[in-house]
Amino acid sequence: MCGIYGMFDFHHSHKIERKQVKDVIDVMQHRGPDEDGIYTNAHIALGHKRLSIIDLSTGKQPLFNENQTLCIIFNGEIYNFKEIRRSLEAKGHRFRTNSDTESIIHAYEEYGADCVQHLRGMFAFAVWDATAKRLFLARDRLGKKPLYYYMDTERFIFASEVKSILRTGCVKPEVNSKFVDEFLSLGYIISPNTLFKNIKSLPPACSMMVENGQQFIKKYWFLDQVQVGDLSMPTYQERLARLLEDAVSYRMISDVPVGAFLSGGIDSSIIVGLMSKLSDQPVKTFSVGYKDLDQVNELEYARLVSRHFNTEHYEIILEPMDFYDAIPKMLWHLDEPIADQACIPLWRLSNEARRYVTVILSGEGSDELFAGYPIYILMKGIAGYRKIPEFLRSYFLDPLIPRVLGERRGEKYVEWSRLPLSKRYLGDMADLSSSLRKKLYSPEFYSFSRKNSLLNRVKRHYDAVADSDMLSKMQYLDIKTWLVDNLLLKADKMTMAASIELRCPFLDHVFVEFSRRIPSNFKLRWLATKYILKKTYQGFLPKEIINRKKRGFPVPLKYWFKSDLNSVIAEILLDSSTLSRGYFNPQFIQRAIEKQRKNEEDFSKLLWSLLIFEYWHKVFIDK
Repeated sequence: MCGIYGMFDFHHSHKIERKQVKDVIDVMQHRGPDEDGIYTNAHIALGHKRLSIIDLSTGKQPLFNENQTLCIIFNGEIYNFKEIRRSLEAKGHRFRTNSDTESIIHAYEEYGADCVQHLRGMFAFAVWDATAKRLFLARDRLGKKPLYYYMDTERFIFASEVKSILRTGCVKPEVNSKFVDEFLSLGYIISPNTLFKNIKSLPPACSMMVENGQQFIKKYWFLDQVQVGDLSMPTYQERLARLLEDAVSYRMISDVPVGAFLSGGIDSSIIVGLMSKLSDQPVKTFSVGYKDLDQVNELEYARLVSRHFNTEHYEIILEPMDFYDAIPKMLWHLDEPIADQACIPLWRLSNEARRYVTVILSGEGSDELFAGYPIYILMKGIAGYRKIPEFLRSYFLDPLIPRVLGERRGEKYVEWSRLPLSKRYLGDMADLSSSLRKKLYSPEFYSFSRKNSLLNRVKRHYDAVADSDMLSKMQYLDIKTWLVDNLLLKADKMTMAASIELRCPFLDHVFVEFSRRIPSNFKLRWLATKYILKKTYQGFLPKEIINRKKRGFPVPLKYWFKSDLNSVIAEILLDSSTLSRGYFNPQFIQRAIEKQRKNEEDFSKLLWSLLIFEYWHKVFIDK
């Protein structure tokens, strides 16, 4: 796992100095504390920060082919690199190292841009072709590894993190106001856009060619083309178990210690169980909890799984100010604002894990593949509610819902009931109704936000699976947006902040393709989420884990924001410098904070988004 950076000077005006490259890549020291690598000439500058995982002695980058015409920098892991190597050696290629990086550059020599089709793993890499004066970049199918870029008439700049692009001094950090509403609606920005003006990310499953001052992006993997199968439930269960064990086995390949995050939920418990099955040593597991808040702690379940599989278990306990004080540094590591409350506990837990391991496995992706989110059930319920005659809903039921559920949730559910799926379901984190926008935003920004609706950016994903059933559409949208731009971005940035590599067996692309072939009624059956996953592992895990209610990665903001942190968030969100930005209505924010303090309604999710947005301004825009 590493950090990569490059600058392609279109006019070859001067050779970029090595010390300039060193200054830029040092901003990503956390991504690669073990080794630096730099290459420059009149056309290109490439920089690499290495976290050594495989081939500790000879895996230095940038790495060249035999005749020095191709040069690669790479972030990620290629799990099938040994198979690729054997195939290429049979074709006459000669290898100098034992690293997975070298398998990519030889694959590029052999297959060109189609080399990505042969790679099984997570990756963001760049290959410089010195003969053609061409730069080739690629990102893995699910978007596990980030890759940002900036381009103008003079140059093309790319990096694993935005802060390295900003460090060049070629790009001024400015807010892209068109996507502020998208951030507050979803809690993240849908790629390829970012909240930084003129900086984009290469979309997952895409490659890019840069030459002659132009860029060309090509998609190489099409999950929407995978067709649902018609096999029996036992057949799917057998294949599920075999493919997931293979995925875990691949991700245990390492020359450094490996462990696992363990929440006590079904996903991480399955991963820990399979690691224990495949290992002759106790697996090191790591969990997080909260002081004096048993109602959100999952530690008892994590301990149960640890005892069941005889793991070497470690825990950390967080308190309110531990959490709050971490916000500025957390945002510096994120680059992009993400309003996922789990970012900070994940970062804290990663720092604890780094004391014992360098590679960590986790259960990301299972909810999107096997319908684990309760909102999928809610959307089915709303579809049923829409069948009630409109006059009954409008005159009797709709007015009752906000009174029963509260202003924020009630108005949102009523709005959803009036919209088709493609407009009401915008992803698992979507939380801002039209009525709440009108109260939250200043009149000027409300008018501006209506001209930049995110619906079209979501619609293209619905259009790609137009013939699929309702659940498959929601899952596909979440895989393409929420998973990539929230969960995986958060996971990469927060683990790399602690110089630790995260691997996600559920997101092996072969396993993902298989999961899309499983019929929806095997995933969500009545109110039972992850039905086939639970059935497959019901004899493998403790029954308390199989049957427990999903909790996600709980963070007790609801409790902290009405007590310990209420006055702190008021001080930040109602500060004159915050309000002077012109986005928000101070009266509504003040009312939301007051309602939170009095426990009249839970606005913690919205308040957290506002807090993250303001601190992101302070860190990156105000410096």
